[in-house]
Order: sequence, then C-alpha cells, then structure tokens
Amino acid sequence: MKGEYITWVDSDDKVEPNYLERLLEVQAETQADFVNGYNYGFKDGVIYYYDYTYISPNLDKFEKTPKEMFLGTLAGKDIVLWGTLAKRKLYRGVYCAQGKNHEDNGTKFKLYFRANKIVILPEQLYGYRVEREGSIMTDKFSSKTLEKKLKEYIDTFFNVENFVYYMEITQSKDVVDKVHQQYLGHLYNLSKGNLTGSDEEKFEHYTVNYRSRREKNLK
Repeated sequence: MKGEYITWVDSDDKVEPNYLERLLEVQAETQADFVNGYNYGFKDGVIYYYDYTYISPNLDKFEKTPKEMFLGTLAGKDIVLWGTLAKRKLYRGVYCAQGKNHEDNGTKFKLYFRANKIVILPEQLYGYRVEREGSIMTDKFSSKTLEKKLKEYIDTFFNVENFVYYMEITQSKDVVDKVHQQYLGHLYNLSKGNLTGSDEEKFEHYTVNYRSRREKNLK
C-alpha cells in the first residue's frame, strides 16, 4: 500500500463511476480518517436499492464514535472493508489473516479506535452481488456432514475470537458474554435436530467443550 488512502472492492462486485470521487469529497469536507459508505444489491441484471432513511432521514452524512462502530460489529453491521475509504496510516500493524474467508470481519473493527473521526455516508455507491451461485455466502449452508460444516465455520469463529480478544482487553465483560452467546448461536445453526448418531455426539462434545472454555474465560 503506497497511496494516501485505502479502499476495497471485491472481485465479484462493482462500483458506481463516482464511487472514489464521492468518498474523497466527503473526506476533504469532513477531514475524516475513515469514511464508511453504503451499498445496493444486484443480481441477474436487477438492482436492489435499500432504504437507509432509518439511518439518516435525509441521507446526509453524519459522524459516529469509534465505540459506536465497534459495538455495531457485534450486531453484524459495519464489519466489511469494501465500500470504505480510510487513511493508510490506520492500517499500520494491522493485517488481514491469510487463508481465511471473510477476513475483513476479523480486521475492520481494529481500525475504529485508531480513527480520530469516522463519517458515515448513506449513499449507495457500491454494488454488492447478491447470492451468487457457488459463492462462499450461499454455499456454506448446503447439506454437508458435520465435519465439513464445522470446517466452514472455523474462519467465522477465528474472526469472532479476534473480536472477543479486543473486547476482553477493553474489559467490556458484558459485551464479551454477548459475543460468546453469539458464537454458541452459530453452533446451533448447524441444526442439531438434523444430526444423528456419531454426528450428534460430536456436536454435543464440541459445544460442551466450548461452554467450559467460555466459563473459564469469563471468571
């Protein structure tokens, strides 16, 4: 990275012609270290625009604190790097994990507390490809054995544990507990009711071990 600013575009997505121009305009106007843009969806030639007036009634740009952004990660919001513009200096010493899917989920939140100013731009300049056949997002919930399902979740849990670590060093124990509960929720999404025999036993063993580990971490 050699530029003054960093942005991300996934290889199967697209951006509007004025995507970079608009993000840079907002940065120049606000002197923000981090500009978080929003997206529309597209699939099979159809574009899906979303209603972001609940975020900003007039779709005006606005500021958020690092803590607000950080806690938003817990709700599954503001976790992706695409659609953003940040000063390169925020990335010093921050690395995306190699060989992991959804690596931005375990990375973006690290940038928030480094930013002196974060601005949200609820304009739909980034086009996110919706439910592409065979993509990571759509394929991971197909019917597979327990071992394969657990392997698919490993990358997600890797990112969650990065998040938990950051919460623990800030001593936000109540939020740490919520994160662990979220982790257990992911496990139960494996549909325990559809498992039988040895798979069900392995599931119970995995969740019991995690619960035990969780209790030790929270003491």
